[in-house]
Formats: sequence, C-alpha cells, structure tokens
Amino acid sequence: APCALPLNAATAPWQTYSNVRFAYSICYPWDLLKPGAVSDNGDGRLFNGKGGATLRVYGSNNALEASLADTYAEAQSEAASHGATVTYKVSKADWFVLSGRDGDMLYYRRTRLTADQFKTFELRYPAADALTWNSIAARISACFKG
Repeated sequence: APCALPLNAATAPWQTYSNVRFAYSICYPWDLLKPGAVSDNGDGRLFNGKGGATLRVYGSNNALEASLADTYAEAQSEAASHGATVTYKVSKADWFVLSGRDGDMLYYRRTRLTADQFKTFELRYPAADALTWNSIAARISACFKG
C-alpha cells in the first residue's frame, strides 16, 4: 500500500545540504527525507525517507579522466546489471540523467562533471508514490548546484 505522504509534499519546508569537499549543494524536503551520517570520506550523504525512499548524494574526483559519455554508458550498464529498467535518459555537455524502475522502486539519477569532479545524486522512491515523488525529484534536480 502507498505510504501516507502529505498532499503538499512539493511545497513542504525544504533544507539544503552543502558539501565542502566537492563544492556542491542540494535541497531536500526535510519532512520526507531525514539526513543520515555524512560518509566517512566526506564525499556525500545518505538521506532516508518514508516508504523506503532514499536520496544519496556524493562527489568523486575524476582520477581516471573518464569522459562524461563513458560514465553515462557505465551508469546504464550498472542499472541493467541490477535488473533496473531505464525509462528516461538524456545526456548534455556536462551532465546526464537516468531514471527508471527497479522492482517496486523508481529512481532518478543526475550526474554532473565540473572542474574534473563528478557530482551525483540518486533519488529512489516507491513506485506507488510516484505522483508525490516525481515533483520532488524535479525540484531536487533543479536545486542541485556545484
């Protein structure tokens, strides 16, 4: 059964998480996603939400000098290897988005390449709550800076 999310989820109070190490920030609805611990190496954070929703945000140095196109292809292969279906994808000069379905969950991943660093967030949420979470995914994507 779908979890009981407030009807005004897209307009609920939002907070911002900023990462100093990789110079990015992202917004999130604090009533739906609770910040977990910052990762040991300081690259990002995991947020846990209602109904098993998660928001994972992290940065990484492009030490292997991978192209964005290679990383985009690798992300698609990784999704397929986990049994996920990509239903939407777009790639631009300095970012790409993949979204789709993984079992009972939907996911939305955005990766940016700036200053030889990858900055990524992935939002996963119950497919049953797509009506609420789709608008949240769009807002998180729009506020992802760095």
